[in-house]
Amino acid sequence: MTLNRLMGRAVATFLLGTTTAAAQEVKNTSFAMSNGDRVLRQEAVVAAPLEEVWKTFTTADGLRTFLAPMVSLDFRIGGKWEVSADSKAQLGDPKNIVNEVISFLPMEMISVRVAQPPSTFAHPEVARSVWTVYQFERLGTDRVRVIVSMVGWKDGADWDSTYAFFERGNAYTMLQLQKRFVEGPKRWQ
Repeated sequence: MTLNRLMGRAVATFLLGTTTAAAQEVKNTSFAMSNGDRVLRQEAVVAAPLEEVWKTFTTADGLRTFLAPMVSLDFRIGGKWEVSADSKAQLGDPKNIVNEVISFLPMEMISVRVAQPPSTFAHPEVARSVWTVYQFERLGTDRVRVIVSMVGWKDGADWDSTYAFFERGNAYTMLQLQKRFVEGPKRWQ
């Protein structure tokens, strides 16, 4: 299944309300900075210990439990994070998305940028121009607030449509992360 089809199905699920209760747990806390730059930001509380959530984000096996069936991760600064929603995809396929790990603080934060958007992506130059920051905040022994923020947005139609794409996609990803710790690991077909 292509990333676009997967995203379309996710959007349809949101619009049809079949996951309304869970979707309400993902908050859109986007804002504009004082200089007018937009920050696309969403957050969700995950019912798991911080150490488990961190391991889920920082290992290929962990990411496969909620993000995608094909994942390769070299978790180090400069390392690559390659993903495909297609379970038959191979490393290096042009339809995969490849992120580069920019920085991280253990148990606190990971930042990445898109190094290679999928070959089918509508505005690849926009995707390569923004950065994503994941923050992890312990709320107790079995709860973690995960915040995903994307920065570097500019004005224009291509930027707006890409922003909207990631707004839907990040919400879907956060929902899948929540479900992973409630329902168990996702079983990909």
